[in-house]
Amino acid sequence: MNAAAQRRAISEAVAELARRVYERDQLSSDERPDPRAFAAEVVTDMHGHGWRLTNAGRRSPWISTPIHDNTATTARGAALARQLLERGPDDTDDEEEHP
Repeated sequence: MNAAAQRRAISEAVAELARRVYERDQLSSDERPDPRAFAAEVVTDMHGHGWRLTNAGRRSPWISTPIHDNTATTARGAALARQLLERGPDDTDDEEEHP
């Protein structure tokens, strides 16, 4: 599953869970199911629709852990890009002739 498909699946799952919680909350307190029974029903339904609990894969070493403010990293990347753009084309590529 690619990242876009995963984001879409998560969004759909959140919407469905929110709908079910809303419907449960509309019931009177004596009709409302036990929270554990409600959670078991939701997870069982998710499992029936293909969701499977899996071990998390190893994160790539270039992903920061924990997620933090990346402003400094972004600024360094932008500065490097500006330097490369200011330098202009690299003249080491003499074998290719451009028309």
